[in-house]
Amino acid sequence: MSADRLEIVRAWVERWAETGPVLERLRLEEHRNSRLSETLLSLSDVTDAALLANPPKPDSGIIEMQRLFAKFRNNETSS
Repeated sequence: MSADRLEIVRAWVERWAETGPVLERLRLEEHRNSRLSETLLSLSDVTDAALLANPPKPDSGIIEMQRLFAKFRNNETSS
């Protein structure tokens, strides 16, 4: 690595070493000031959007799981 490139990397690392603790304090402050009810509502909205985009299947998948178990069982006994 060239000396110029090494100096750029060092400066970048030093800036992040200074910035990291500041960002961590900001993150903790945001957590302290956030309201649980608002957070839960925003998560609820995200969950609703995900369910609209990917609705659950009408069955639990147990029938498909049993079909696969039977298939594997039949393959093991025929070997």
